[in-house]
Amino acid sequence: MTVLGGFCRAALCGLLGLTCCATSNAATITVQIDPAEPANTGFSDLTPVVPIANGNPGTTLGAQRLYVFQTAANQWGKLLNSAAIIRVNAKMDSISGGCGGTTAILGQAGPDNAFANFPHAPKSNVFYAVALADGIAGSANDPGNAQIDATFNVDIDTGTCLTGQTWSYDTNQAHGVPANKIPLLPVVFHELGHGLGFITFTNLSDGSFINVGGGSFLPDIWDYYLFDQGQNKTWEQINPTGAASVNIVNSAKNDPNLVWAGKKVNRLQRVFLDGALSGTHNGCMRMYAPNPAEPGSSVSHWTKASARALLMQPYLNETIFNLVDMTLPFFQDIGWSTNPEDLVFYDGFDPNPCPNVQP
Repeated sequence: MTVLGGFCRAALCGLLGLTCCATSNAATITVQIDPAEPANTGFSDLTPVVPIANGNPGTTLGAQRLYVFQTAANQWGKLLNSAAIIRVNAKMDSISGGCGGTTAILGQAGPDNAFANFPHAPKSNVFYAVALADGIAGSANDPGNAQIDATFNVDIDTGTCLTGQTWSYDTNQAHGVPANKIPLLPVVFHELGHGLGFITFTNLSDGSFINVGGGSFLPDIWDYYLFDQGQNKTWEQINPTGAASVNIVNSAKNDPNLVWAGKKVNRLQRVFLDGALSGTHNGCMRMYAPNPAEPGSSVSHWTKASARALLMQPYLNETIFNLVDMTLPFFQDIGWSTNPEDLVFYDGFDPNPCPNVQP
């Protein structure tokens, strides 16, 4: 088994989504308070608040925050199958540079670790986010430690960010979002998506793959599905040695040519996108690859060009609350076992519009 720790988190300046699924062998995702969270703040803030009828039963600010987090975790748990418990190490704290008048970092999260060559690994010498690796292996690869680390911006509640907007802790979409409020639930839902594996581990600054203890550079599962239509290769093909690669650096900012070549995603484009298939290029779903690159956002999100809101885009859309649209077939592409969709029937015989899908 090969292990690697200490990843950068994917940051969010917004988000959205759309899907519903029936449960079978749901995963258990639990939220634990990060010991590094300052005392009497964040989840332990005892400031009294009024419970939200049919929306949040918490009677303190900290309790309402934790309820939102666990609600998002439970929703993801219904969509994914894993015999291993997924633990989220979470805190609400200040984020450096995360509070501005017109922009703010709402949250940031990512896998706590990644593994290669674990039991039942689909590919040898390929890294997978720890929660995914655990789900495939059927047991914890890193017992006793969290699978996801997450930090959310507590300063939003001070009213000093985003022209005075503050968090809404209502989990009932039917209530709508009050004026000058930011719904926390979809932000958490988005960030947990990163922690569960919607993230590349490739170093976008120099184009290198994961390097373990000074040994070989190894790809992660994304490198088999990130496809550059200009170079006509996946990242794994562009960079066979895994070492620093200017071609990877350039590909990461090669919009609209950087696409996702997974067949599950590309077979379902017509279900989730508009009739013009905005957000695709030559039949494949586009990734977010602006030039210049945006650290924390580039590659690890869908393009902004989609006319319809998607959960894993790099900005907040308040019309999406707890639905997942293209994210579930994406997770299927990278190896997650998911519960069947009950809103959409797709027979699998329709032609895949993406010409360069991976098996």
